[in-house]
Amino acid sequence: MEGARIMVVEDEGLVGRQLQKELKRFGYEVPCVVRTGEEAIERADELRPDLILMDIRLGGALDGIDTASRIHQRLDVPITFLTSYVDEGTLSRAKAAAPAGYLLKPFDPRELRSTIEVVLERQRLERERAALLEIMREITGSFDSQEILLRVERHTAEIVPCDIVATVYEDPPGGGFRLISHHGAEEGSGADLEALYAALDRRLQESGKSILAGNPTADPWLPQDLVQRLELAALIVVPLQVRRRGRGALLACARSRRFPFDESRVQLLEAIAAQLAACLEAADLFAEQEEAAAVARAVAYVSQQMISALDTPALLQRLCEVTSQVLASDWSQTLLWDANARAFVPVASYGANPEEWEAMRVLHVSRDGGKSGSGMRERLARGEVLEVDPARLQDVPGVALATRYGVTACLDIPLRHGDELVGIQTAYYRGRQHRTLPWQQRIARGISEVASLALANARLVGKLEEANRLKTDFVATMSHELRNPASGIMGYADLLLAGEFGELAPQQAEVVGKVAASAARLHEILTDTLDVSRLDTGHAPLHLREVELGSFVAEIVAEVGEQLRKPALSLVADVDRQTPPLWTDATKLRVVLKNLLSNAIKFTERGYVILSAQQRDGHIVFEVVDTGIGIAADKLPTVFEPFEQIERATSQKYGGVGLGLYIVRRLIDLLGGTIAAESQQGRGTIFTVTIPLRPPAT
Repeated sequence: MEGARIMVVEDEGLVGRQLQKELKRFGYEVPCVVRTGEEAIERADELRPDLILMDIRLGGALDGIDTASRIHQRLDVPITFLTSYVDEGTLSRAKAAAPAGYLLKPFDPRELRSTIEVVLERQRLERERAALLEIMREITGSFDSQEILLRVERHTAEIVPCDIVATVYEDPPGGGFRLISHHGAEEGSGADLEALYAALDRRLQESGKSILAGNPTADPWLPQDLVQRLELAALIVVPLQVRRRGRGALLACARSRRFPFDESRVQLLEAIAAQLAACLEAADLFAEQEEAAAVARAVAYVSQQMISALDTPALLQRLCEVTSQVLASDWSQTLLWDANARAFVPVASYGANPEEWEAMRVLHVSRDGGKSGSGMRERLARGEVLEVDPARLQDVPGVALATRYGVTACLDIPLRHGDELVGIQTAYYRGRQHRTLPWQQRIARGISEVASLALANARLVGKLEEANRLKTDFVATMSHELRNPASGIMGYADLLLAGEFGELAPQQAEVVGKVAASAARLHEILTDTLDVSRLDTGHAPLHLREVELGSFVAEIVAEVGEQLRKPALSLVADVDRQTPPLWTDATKLRVVLKNLLSNAIKFTERGYVILSAQQRDGHIVFEVVDTGIGIAADKLPTVFEPFEQIERATSQKYGGVGLGLYIVRRLIDLLGGTIAAESQQGRGTIFTVTIPLRPPAT
């Protein structure tokens, strides 16, 4: 991107001068080379460069990384780091500064140029996208067309970039065009801009395409007196087209060649002009506002109803209901293509009485049934909504039958998957002779699009559910089959350690102990995986009974305490004596509390782990408090997700695959409760489980 302004920050004078020389040879502007971070911050504020090349190692209080971070707090400017060697710590800090790229010294001129071009192009595209989004927000956020024009022109001047942006629009009272807004033009230049457009109007109208003048002084079709007065170095004129008719133009004028115009600038302006034209035409669309709003509400209602049903039978029934409602029809039905029957088969209906539905549902409609029917289905396959006069289509199966039940008009709506017609949604009217209104046609097209998408989604959901079921069954089977050998390994290892087959040497005992520990860990992982599979398949029914919490908590603490091998760690139970019995699934609650206690013990070397229980607002609140390593704040929101672990290094030290807390949450969901976690790294964690005294009715 020739002409771009690049600031160099390099404390080695020779390298800085070499960089400046190369950059200028490539056509870039290098306003300065600075040597310290403090000076770089000051000059960046002053110069607002397009790119900064920053040496990581600088003399002074600030290195390149600190300097880049401070500049990023002030300016949206890409920074590319220059370095000859970076250690891991410096590289980590450099990544946190979000650089646009890296260049290694000594750099190759071709690599230098390609890196700069990529960074500048990426920055340009990002700014264009942000500006286009901002322009869209400006257009949709106000009804004041003058205010919108000024904002759009200002943004356009920034992202093109250019010196003048002007909007010329038709003036029906005057029978011509006039300048209605501009940005950057001097006072009194409006007449020249209008005259410039007038000179180009015929060319715009004949071609319907944008005009790009990269060198206006060399274009004979441009009035040179206007070019000189407006000091034009480059010009783009984009027609404002509304409903395929030119209504004016958007002009971008540059007075310097720092950023020459090209086709990408034309495309950008065309995108802006399309949005602007729609805004300016808002007055013409006002008369259609109520109708458009009614159609939008109807289609949104259809979308909402379709989204709320994912299984196909419920979706089809809902489709028939909403079709009758929004199209004000007496009766609606859905036909879907049945590959086995090789015909469209009625699958759902709304508004028909039982006799009508029983007669219609046995009717199969082939793709080529009847001469008229074949032509209709070809048009439906192209996405057309068809208005049908039953009296004229008696050779079409279904239409003739419908007339027996007083149907005088039909509206056939295509249901498609890509270009394939997979179904027909029909709205039937009784006693009506006039044609459907435009708003009904528009709603019908909306139904076609929404229902087609909803059907495709329903089919996809069905396939995904089947695939998930197969995956879950496979995982459950494999976990079960692998758990038995793991149990055998644990048993034999325990026998060896107990000396059942003879006394082991210390080295042998150590190895067998590691085998036993590994087998136990594998058994735990397989058990967790099997539990997840059972939860996913719904094979975890509740077995409710009354639980006396004092003895229940004491038993759990005693069971877990038997496995405690940490002398510096205390395990404590604390149950309020006033706590009433709990009506719940004791087995699942036991799994929850034991998992939380085991987890706390695993990550706590010294201090205490406390399991407490008390009544609060019709619930029993359990807390598991530890003085362990804690959990980072950014990990807390995902700690109950499957396969989530605190840190990779932590998981390697303590083991596990991240299913324990996920199983806990799923079980608590079944019990009708909630779980929350709060933690401080290095100080400990508190898990709070809230279970209703009695589970909600299901």
